[in-house]
Amino acid sequence: LWLLTAILVNVPISNSNSVHESLISSFNNSNARIGRRLQFENMFDTMGSLGGKKKNRDKDKHNRSNRQKKSSSSQLINNRLQLSAEAILTDAPRYHLWWTGPPEESNEQGSNRHFSRPTTWGARHNLTYGNNAIFTMAVVQGLGKDDTESFSSTVNNLLLYLHTARKVFDGDIVIALEAESGGLSEEVKAILRFYRAVVYELPTDLCSKATNSIFCGSADERVPASVFRFYFFELWASMYPENSLILITDFRDVFFQSNPFTYRTNHWHPEHQLVLFKEFHPNMVIGRCRFNRLQMEDCYGLEALRLLGQHVIVSSGAALGSRDAVLVWARHMTLQLQDAPGRQVEGRCQGAGIEHAFINWLVYGNKLRQLGVRIRLISQGEGAVNSVGGLLPNTVGSNALNSSITDNRVDPSKGSIRGGGTAGLVRKGEVVTISGPIQSFWRIFSDDGYVLNWNGEVSPVVHQLDHFQDELVMISDKLISSGMVPGYLNLSGSVPDKDRAWQAVAVARCLWGCKSSKRFGDT
Repeated sequence: LWLLTAILVNVPISNSNSVHESLISSFNNSNARIGRRLQFENMFDTMGSLGGKKKNRDKDKHNRSNRQKKSSSSQLINNRLQLSAEAILTDAPRYHLWWTGPPEESNEQGSNRHFSRPTTWGARHNLTYGNNAIFTMAVVQGLGKDDTESFSSTVNNLLLYLHTARKVFDGDIVIALEAESGGLSEEVKAILRFYRAVVYELPTDLCSKATNSIFCGSADERVPASVFRFYFFELWASMYPENSLILITDFRDVFFQSNPFTYRTNHWHPEHQLVLFKEFHPNMVIGRCRFNRLQMEDCYGLEALRLLGQHVIVSSGAALGSRDAVLVWARHMTLQLQDAPGRQVEGRCQGAGIEHAFINWLVYGNKLRQLGVRIRLISQGEGAVNSVGGLLPNTVGSNALNSSITDNRVDPSKGSIRGGGTAGLVRKGEVVTISGPIQSFWRIFSDDGYVLNWNGEVSPVVHQLDHFQDELVMISDKLISSGMVPGYLNLSGSVPDKDRAWQAVAVARCLWGCKSSKRFGDT
C-alpha cells in the first residue's frame, strides 16, 4: 500500500495507462534490485538458455575438439606413413640387391630379360593417377621327397585366376611367373597376353626344386616363396601413385566374383590404410590351431604365443591397402626374416608357412602403428576377401590343441564328417570344431555357383575354396550329368584330378563350360 500510495501521488490520475505501466516497471525494477526471481519464471526459456543451450554449446565445443583432435591425429598418422614410405623408397636399391643382383643391360635386340623388370611381350604398368592394381606370384614346384612331380600352379589355375579377375576388374593385374627351361610356353604367354597381365618372368634357378616346399632367392640364401613374394610386391607398389589401392593375393587358391576395390571401401578407407581379413572363428584361433601355434612359437617364442594365442588367425591369402601402406607392409614382412627371434636359431622359423606367424605378429603386436599404418581387421565372410578354409579346416589341425591333425573332411554324399560325427559340431577332446558342407550346411554357395558373404552378398574374392574339393566336384558332376553344362573344358583336353575342384567352380559359374560362354581364345 505504501508503495502504491507513493506512486499515485507522483503520477497524474487521468493517465491510467501510465499508472499501469509504472506499476509494472516499478515491480520489475524492485525485483531486479533485490535479485529475486519467481520460482517458475521463464521456466521454458531458462531451460533452454541456462541448461540445454549451455549443454549443447559444451557438446558442440567437445565435438569440435574431438574432430580437430581426430583430424590432427589422422594427419599426423598420414604424415608418418608418408615418411615411412619415402624411407623405404630411398633404401630400396640397397635392400633388394641381395636377390636382384646388379641390373642387367638390355641385349642388342633391345629386350630385357632381367626378372626385376616386366617382359616386353606382356602388358605395361598403367601408372596413371588413381589406377588400382592386383599383385600375385606363381611358381612351379619340382621334385619333392616322394620323387613325384607336383605343381603349386597349373595352366588351369592361371585361367581361373586371370579370367575371373579380368571379368570384374579393368586395372593392372601384375604377376610373377616362374619360367620352365627355355622360358614360358607359348600357351602360357597367349593366356597372359589375352588377359592383359603385366608379367615378370622368373628364371628357373630363382626358386629351389629340392623339397616339397618352395624356396626362392640367391644361391647363398633362400627363403619360403610365400615370404619372398613380398620383395616383388614392394618393388611393384613403389611404381604406383600414392592414391592407388593395391590388392595382394595368393594365386592357386584364389578367384574373383566381383570388384574388390568397390566393395564397402568406405567402411575402412581412408581412416585405415590397410585392411586384412580374419579366418573363421571359433575354428581358427592361433593358440588352438596346431599349425599356426607351432609357427608362432617357432618364430617368436612361447611368450608371444601366450600373449597372442587367443586371437583369430589373420588370413595370409590377401591384403588390400593404399600404395604407402602396402609398401610398409611388404617391407616389414621381409624384415621379419631378420627380426624374428627364432630366425637366429639354426633350424627354427625356416620352413614353409612362417608367413602366418609374421602376419599375425605384425598385426596383433601392433608393430606398424608407429609407422603410420592403421590396420582394419575384417571378420571372415564380411569383407572383400572371404577365406572359407576355416569352415572345413582339414589341413591345419584347427582346435587340435596338442593332438595330431585330424582328418575331418566332409563326405558330401552323406553330409557328414569322415571319422564319425555329423556335420556341425566335431568334438576333439574338450574343443569343438564347427564344420560341414558349404552348400547344405553353411549355405553360402548359391544355386548359380557363387560363394556368398554372411549377409547374402557375393564375396568379391574367394580364398581356400579347395578345402571343399570333394563337394565341388559332386556339384559340377551333377550339373554335367543333368546337361546344364557340357563337361570339363581346358586347353589340353584333359583335367588332372587335383584340378577338378577348380574346374568345378569354373563349370558351376559358367566361365568356360556354358554354351553361351566363349572358351579362352575363341573369337
